[in-house]
Order: sequence, then C-alpha cells, then structure tokens
Amino acid sequence: MLHISGFKKEVFLVVDSEMNTVYQINDRLTWAAQKHDVITKLLPPLKRKINKKYKVTGAEIIKMLQRRHRSRHRVNNIGNQGPRAVINDSRRKLKNTAMNDKKKRRRRAVDFMMQGGNKYIKRYPKKDLSKILNNSGYHSEEWEETDDGTTATARTAAASTSAARTTTIIDSDNDTDNNNNNNNNNNNNNNNDNNNSNNNNDNDNNNDNNNSNEKTTSIYVYEKWWRSDALIKLFNERIDPVVKDICKKQQRQRIRNVAFKINRDGHPPVGASSWTLNTVALMCENRDQSKIVIYDPDTEEEESEGKGEDNTDEDDDDDGNDLIIDNKRKRKSNNNNYDII
Repeated sequence: MLHISGFKKEVFLVVDSEMNTVYQINDRLTWAAQKHDVITKLLPPLKRKINKKYKVTGAEIIKMLQRRHRSRHRVNNIGNQGPRAVINDSRRKLKNTAMNDKKKRRRRAVDFMMQGGNKYIKRYPKKDLSKILNNSGYHSEEWEETDDGTTATARTAAASTSAARTTTIIDSDNDTDNNNNNNNNNNNNNNNDNNNSNNNNDNDNNNDNNNSNEKTTSIYVYEKWWRSDALIKLFNERIDPVVKDICKKQQRQRIRNVAFKINRDGHPPVGASSWTLNTVALMCENRDQSKIVIYDPDTEEEESEGKGEDNTDEDDDDDGNDLIIDNKRKRKSNNNNYDII
C-alpha cells in the first residue's frame, strides 16, 4: 500500500537534493512556461529514482510537483505585491489555522458530551451535528487585528493627569519655601526645581507617548449574519463551555458581540438545516418558517411541546453516514455510534 505522506516527502527530498543539478523548478515562472522541461528533463531520472522504492506513474509525480509549484508560485507573487500583501496573507493563514483548531476542539467536546450522556447534545440530530462540526462555513472566523486607539488614548490621559498632579505638588512646595528668610536663594532653588520638574515631566510624557504608540493585537470574531439564535446557542452555551473544561491550553483574548464585526458577506452552507438559519436567511432562501423544530428550547413548555420531535432522524442514524468524522484520526467506540476524536 502506498503511503502518500512518505511518498511526497521522498519525492520532494530527491527533487531538492539529487535532482537539483538536473533541473530546478522556478517558482517565479508559471507552470505552463516550464512544464515541457519538467517532463523531459526532470521526470525521467526522478521516476527511476522513486520507482526503486515506490511504484508510481509519471502522471502522479507531475501532479504532486505541480501542486507544490502552485503554492510556491502564489507565495512568490504575493511577495512581489509588497509588504502589505505579505502581512495580509499571513493573517489569512492564521485565520485558517484558528478555524481548523476551533473545529477540532468542538468535535472533541461533542464526543466527550456524547460519551457522558449529555442531555442537551443528544437532542440534536447526529447528521446535523456532523455537518456543522466539520464544515467551516458554520463557524465564525477569527482574525488577528491591530487594536484601535482607545487603550492608547486612555493611557495618555492618565499620564497627563499624573504630570499635572506632580506639578501641583511642586508648586505647593515652592509656596512653603517662600516663607523662608533667604528669598534669593529660594528663588534660585525654585527655578532649578521647576526646570528639573519640567524635564522630568517631558521625559515622562515622551515615554508615555512611546508606550501609547505601541500597537497591540487581539483576536476579533466575525459573526456570520445568517446564523440563528439556536445555532449560536449550540456553540456558545452547549459546546464551548465544555471546550474550556477539557482543553486546558490557554486561549488568546477574544472579543465577541461587536456590532461592526458582523460579517455580512457570504451565504449559508449548501443544505443547511432550517433551524440553523435566522429569519432573514430563511426569507432569502424561501424556506418554510412554520415547521422549524427547536431541539434545545429555552423554556420547559417548549421542551414538552417538542417531545416526540427530537429523534426525527433516529431511523436514519443507523446507516452510519451521520457520524462526526475527523479525517486525520478516527476511532470507533464499541458502545456508541459516533467517533471519538
């Protein structure tokens, strides 16, 4: 059986070392511009080398090399666009990494809740949970951004107040000194004190201004405009508290519920269940709003009315296609029909 990860490492290692003198793929050029040279010059000796250990076709090797070139060519083009483009691309990668980590944590939390027989998570259809937990479209995006000037302004104002308070104390000392007999000496001393205090205040203000100019960053969470209160409740009130309990790693500071951080672009994922959409999204999708099931009601009356509707997909759960799946690692539980992640 061919191990793809080991095969890829072997191909790239040979290309970057032994085949480096035969032909080098240029990241600055397009793939079309050098495809002929790759096939005629690089592929024959590379294939002979790789086939000593792996049995692969030339088409598979070319496809692998083309994918790596596409990624590197894109990075090269971004670098040519200037530092700002490089920063934005770095932010995009951090966002994607944060999204993948969030999905993994939430899948782990849901599996933990199911193993423990959590009454709230068991109300939701497994098919819906599988789609929601594995599709990035349901989760809010997290972007690292530079904070605004609120903190810096507050710090500068506090420094100014402190400086004014210091000046007042010096003036009161001068008034006391004026009661002494040696007025000339006192006046000279007062002038020196005032000069020193002004220098100290200037230095303090300069230091405070330098500190206020230091930029800080935070993680801003962009809420999706179409998500229903029921979906937000599932994440924020049911799953995320469990994530905090079982994931001990400290998370970076998050800012939630900021009006101007609502993402008003994009559309709900294809096939999203009606209960995950708010009223505006239901109207845009031309969905029937009269038969939406509330799986996790806020009141006992709604819960009693919803009995008999919670397991509407039980007949479909036996097909094994609605499991919560982690594509990288998956283990089966002998007692439950879901995966442990």
